[in-house]
Amino acid sequence: MMLPKKKVLGLVEVNMSNELIFGKDTTQNIVSVEIEDNHAKLFIQTNSGGIQIKTIPYKYWLLSDRNYGGTMTRLQGECHYKYMVELDTRQKYMDARWESKKRNYDMYSIYDPKESFMVRHGVTYFKGLKLEDVSILSVDIETNGVTLNSKSKIYTIANALRHNGFLEKKLFSIDDYETEKDMLADWMAWLNKADPTILVGHNLYIFDLPYLAHCIEKAGLDFNIGRENKSVTFNSFSSEFRKDGSQTYEYKKCQIYGREVVDTFFLSVKYDIGREFVSYGLKQIVKQLGLEKPDRTFIDASKIAELWEDLEMRKKIKDYNMDDVDDAIKLYDLMAPAFFYFTQSVPKSFQEIIGSATGSQINSMLVRSYLQQNHSVAATTREIQHIKGGISFAVPGIYKNLVKIDLKSAYPSQILRFKLYDKQKDPKGYLYEMTKYFTEQRLTNKNKAKETNSKYFKDIEQSQKIGINSIYGTLGAPGLNYNSPELAQKITEETRLVINQALVWASGKNVDYWMNLFKEKTE
Repeated sequence: MMLPKKKVLGLVEVNMSNELIFGKDTTQNIVSVEIEDNHAKLFIQTNSGGIQIKTIPYKYWLLSDRNYGGTMTRLQGECHYKYMVELDTRQKYMDARWESKKRNYDMYSIYDPKESFMVRHGVTYFKGLKLEDVSILSVDIETNGVTLNSKSKIYTIANALRHNGFLEKKLFSIDDYETEKDMLADWMAWLNKADPTILVGHNLYIFDLPYLAHCIEKAGLDFNIGRENKSVTFNSFSSEFRKDGSQTYEYKKCQIYGREVVDTFFLSVKYDIGREFVSYGLKQIVKQLGLEKPDRTFIDASKIAELWEDLEMRKKIKDYNMDDVDDAIKLYDLMAPAFFYFTQSVPKSFQEIIGSATGSQINSMLVRSYLQQNHSVAATTREIQHIKGGISFAVPGIYKNLVKIDLKSAYPSQILRFKLYDKQKDPKGYLYEMTKYFTEQRLTNKNKAKETNSKYFKDIEQSQKIGINSIYGTLGAPGLNYNSPELAQKITEETRLVINQALVWASGKNVDYWMNLFKEKTE
């Protein structure tokens, strides 16, 4: 581990050379990464807000538990995956994956080429940047329906571009063009010239982007809004975004070359930890959060095709569309900062940080911490026994006197208290070191936020909260390299003991007494 060095970020001193937390690569201002066949392109934001590209060689990699022949390299240490093979094209990598599966070899790799590269090279996004430094384009469309068919039509495309501290709003409307094709071509040309790094919108994955792709293809155009005039691509298979253990949303991931997609629908689900939102509709969330503009225009969206023929209502539809892009930016500014700053630590793209589970993000950091030292990597513990969780009950009744007691970072506290880490899987104790870093830094930044009333410190503190809250999830999750059911069990057990001690101290009665009383009251 390198000795700490400090980098000035705005008015804040931030340790950016802690290889465990930020990766070994110290390149600043990376806003996107793309992988070509044998090299990676880093899209780096300049001081003027422009973009320059840095190209570096890259080889795909796979790990194995033994030397299966060929040009495999022995890694340091005695963790499960001790050997590495590197390949110079994606096709060779895919062939090797297929061959190892066919032969039933025990091998590990990361399928996402961006994450695979970032893990191996210690690269992360946004080092040296604040949320407001990175350009965003909020996009929303109004259409004649939701079905993709020969009659699908886009009436308007609303845009709000924020770049270098300025906000530009622009509406593309079909009644200003001879054909829908002309409007779509003009919008794409304008977007590419504006060159935003992040596309923001509510329900982009499930509706807006697939609908735009359909209409653009129907018009005989290429959906080329990626940097370097590259076309938008969608996965051929569906992915699931998990709300909780009972509900998921199905969608197809979309890649826009050199840009990042942030769907505020998914962002809202992640933000809503307490499940307090009545629904995840854009206008409902904005209203519930008290962010609604007093003179906001409302339209029955299901009747837009009918209302479009009325010229007076057509103006209202346009106003409604423009208000939607404003609302998406409001949600982005409120909900994205913690994830933005956590992206400085995690070897995943920004849009994958929004779309993936936090346990997998900590796991990627741990895989990176060993690979960037050419050290062997752990394998998942496949047998996950039932882990007894926390204590949750309430004795019904009317109470006049109440006291709220909050256990400060209960699960991370047990990791620090007992210095917990899996000594076989994680011989260098990196999980413990991560927990210590995020916990200490979070408390420091929480105090700074109170002292200075600075939103920046609050956002950083919330990003570090994501880190410490995700570590227990990594230990208890199936399929992750650095899971550890035994440690997860130890953490919950010790936390229950602390709660029991607190109850005995406060009331003279232990947990069993209060839970039995709860049962009696509810039966």
